Amino acid sequence: MAVIRVRGVSVYLGDHQALRSVELEVERGELLAVIGPNGSGKTTLLRTIAGVLKPRVGTVYIDGRELREYSRRELARRLGYVPQRLAPQQSLTVLEFVLTGRRAYISFDYTRRDYEKALEALRKVGAEDLADRPLSALSGGEFQRVIIARALACEPEVLILDEPTSNLDPKYQVEIMELVRRLSRSGMTVISSMHDLTQVYRYADKVLALKDGRVYACGRPEEVLTEDNLRQIYGVKVRVLPEYKAVIPDQLPT
Repeated sequence: MAVIRVRGVSVYLGDHQALRSVELEVERGELLAVIGPNGSGKTTLLRTIAGVLKPRVGTVYIDGRELREYSRRELARRLGYVPQRLAPQQSLTVLEFVLTGRRAYISFDYTRRDYEKALEALRKVGAEDLADRPLSALSGGEFQRVIIARALACEPEVLILDEPTSNLDPKYQVEIMELVRRLSRSGMTVISSMHDLTQVYRYADKVLALKDGRVYACGRPEEVLTEDNLRQIYGVKVRVLPEYKAVIPDQLPT
């Protein structure tokens, strides 16, 4: 049975219909990439699966149970959500920041187990050596790893990432995507919105393409990332090179 099921979900932001009758299933340990042009509904879909937004129509299920049946604390233990933008809390150290991901388990104060789980999360993202460093002293790539560690500290079954490699240089992009793939290979379900289609081709198990709030295509990368599909979705011509798992502009500037 799928870990995440989205059934006929429509979401409105004010008077604007951001998602239209979306259907989706994500299996355990699967890395799903959500693609589409700006305004296509990627972030809205992630926020709806994470319980931040409520659909006007349709239902989201986690492990066969309706999302609305979960308490906020239960949901926080099931889902780790990393938004597209998160301002660093400058006064905190890295460990203090990652500990805030344990709030769903805390009754009065952090316990020894909370510290152990926070350090374990930092080890998973290769950032244990940053534990005592102020957040303000981190590079962009380091901060992105730490944000993911904060989400992992809640011991989630599902990790939801909104454009985790945006504004990072190529080195950090590769590091983050390798980390995300390791997490999915360990059995964690990962849902991530992404812009870099070559990264999508190389790392995703399944691709969901949105256009105007609707599902345009869903399937394996080689099924969805075709030149015709991408032209219809983005309105531009590209070349797909399956032998390199790469997507490039159809005509490079001279």
